[in-house]
Amino acid sequence: MKKFLSFLVFLGFISGALFSYTFGSIRVSLLDITLGLFVLGNLIFVKKNSQNTLVFFIKTVGPFLLIACFSLLFQIFKLKPVEMGISALYMLRFLGYASSLYFVAKDQDLKHTGIWWLWLSGISISVLGLIQYVLYPNLRNLSYLGWDPHQYRLFSTLLDPNFTGIILVLTLILSMYIIQHKNTQLRIFVIVASFGPVIALFLTYSRGAFVAFLATVFVWTLVSKRWKIMGGLVVIFVASLFFLPRPSGEGVNLLRTISIYARIENTQEAWNLFTSSPVIGYGFNTLRFVRQVPASEMESPETAHSGGGFHNGWLTLLTTTGIIGVIGYLWIWRKILAVTQKENKQFLMLSLTAIFTHSFFDNSLFYPWVMLWMWVVAGSGLKINRPSYERGRIPSLRKRGLRP
Repeated sequence: MKKFLSFLVFLGFISGALFSYTFGSIRVSLLDITLGLFVLGNLIFVKKNSQNTLVFFIKTVGPFLLIACFSLLFQIFKLKPVEMGISALYMLRFLGYASSLYFVAKDQDLKHTGIWWLWLSGISISVLGLIQYVLYPNLRNLSYLGWDPHQYRLFSTLLDPNFTGIILVLTLILSMYIIQHKNTQLRIFVIVASFGPVIALFLTYSRGAFVAFLATVFVWTLVSKRWKIMGGLVVIFVASLFFLPRPSGEGVNLLRTISIYARIENTQEAWNLFTSSPVIGYGFNTLRFVRQVPASEMESPETAHSGGGFHNGWLTLLTTTGIIGVIGYLWIWRKILAVTQKENKQFLMLSLTAIFTHSFFDNSLFYPWVMLWMWVVAGSGLKINRPSYERGRIPSLRKRGLRP
């Protein structure tokens, strides 16, 4: 059953946004559905439980969820009941994705297979993206659904080169981890297969993904002290940019300024909202209802894709849950890193570096594919020791010689 459920999530992951549907302001993807089946299936059919892991999950994710809940309740007199309900559904979605941390952490089989499912998903996204780049170079025929054309860029099944780019960066980080730490005879295969994400990453022309990759290389160098390797990687990476194909279109121009000006305006709007309610924010996922967007735009397909957040994921978090929300979110990863196994800690730190950096350019923090990736990565490295009483040992009695 676990393998079947994991396979369903894999199919949902690689299908990307191809099978996503929008119902008013609610957007549901195949990944949402398959992950929901995974959670329900584990609750019903997989009886192996871990009370200690569950307590850790509640203490780690619970504070942020409470903050998000309170930030939403503060808007109860400002939003319509329907709007409150829609925002609450996204909080439920976040909990669903976060619960994969618990299911992976408590199961040794999922700790191992989950990493491989992620890696296969990333490789599949890159292969499908390369096929798309050759056969389907733009999304002009889907413009009526709100998708940008992304002329001559690799966007794969996610239909967005920027989010595809960060998934590819995470895939390369995962490949490095497998090569270094997994005792497997598939290392050569992993090395060869990793050329796919490398090529695909360049063809996204995503500057945010490029910066995330370089930031990850820099942090890895600080940890490993391999400065010469970093210098070589950076030189090769930058040099490769000059050899990228340059077909017509603004999207492939790495010096393009149109998107920069648009993001500056987007950032100014976010900052103005944040300064109006800096402590508790405007409520988790309420931005599509509180932003100053014309009514005609609110009904457009484009708003269904972008109206729920700002380009900058950190500003999205600030405006929705305030400063205490950011603290609660960072608390999650602080707690997780504190109990992550040594060999997994560097891997998780590099993945967080990529996500946190990319989130300054796009709303990656709450992007479903990125959320699932990070929760599975985090769960695979957790090592939570059982309390002494749960193991049948009472230290105080043992010290006094009252117990053998």
